[in-house]
Amino acid sequence: MLKLLPSQTVTNQDPQPEVAVTVTQPRRIHPWKPKTYRFNRGDQLPDYGDLLWQITDGYVRNITWTKDGEMTTLGIWGEYDFLGHALSIVTPYCLECITPVTAVLCAYPINRMHEILLHNAQQTEKLLAISHERQVYERLRSLLTWLARRFGESAPAGRMLKIGLTHQQLADLAGTTRVTVTRFMQQLERDGWIKRLPKRQILVYPTS
Repeated sequence: MLKLLPSQTVTNQDPQPEVAVTVTQPRRIHPWKPKTYRFNRGDQLPDYGDLLWQITDGYVRNITWTKDGEMTTLGIWGEYDFLGHALSIVTPYCLECITPVTAVLCAYPINRMHEILLHNAQQTEKLLAISHERQVYERLRSLLTWLARRFGESAPAGRMLKIGLTHQQLADLAGTTRVTVTRFMQQLERDGWIKRLPKRQILVYPTS
């Protein structure tokens, strides 16, 4: 996993000059420091223009929607990932918390943008490839495998996925319907690919 710490880049805020009776003092430029915020499940991370969010705990999905109101999930992001509309040309653009989230609002890390953009592009490309698998059964299996490898925890029998995605959220990622996801989740469990656990946790068995 790409582990990037919040940038310490200095930005300028609105100056507050001190003015004497006859002489105007130089403007004081104060460094902008990263700030940590906490959000609940279902909250949206505010858009602060060129500032970015770095997730330190929890999971976020970035979404957009068509003129007809059809929503598209562009990606799932977790610890150490940088997000923000400044990294996207998609409009509308929304960052939605799918779990409780702790995130740092930080300045645009110019000196590390190559790493950040490469990492984000690779994850988006992988999700795009999965979404174009023709068979929904295989698409959903590939999606769960990718999520488990990226966000899951090691378990004796495989990878434990604890994000707690709903069937509707999985459907949004896989480009299908909630009913179809429910049906194929049952089939994947019968076929021995996954085991569904309480609190929407999923044990994903290793693939060859």
